[in-house]
Amino acid sequence: MLCRPECNKKNNQFNSRNLDDIVYSEFKVGEKYLKSYIKQRLGDIYESLGLKLSPKATDLEKYFEVKLCKITNKETNKRDHCYELISKKL
Repeated sequence: MLCRPECNKKNNQFNSRNLDDIVYSEFKVGEKYLKSYIKQRLGDIYESLGLKLSPKATDLEKYFEVKLCKITNKETNKRDHCYELISKKL
């Protein structure tokens, strides 16, 4: 049976640190992000690290205090759900 990178303890610690750094560099406190953008971006990040995780916008709640809000999507002119990042979780 093959083990995914996140189930290997040594590999998991390495990937976890990289993941934390990448998430904190990609997403900034005080900004608002569409949930669809968050999911897409996290999927790209997970893939680049070789993680077989399903990206969810709620994954950001592990790293940030968030506030659910709505903003106008510039492409569709509709109000879409987004997260405003309030502060980093330490």
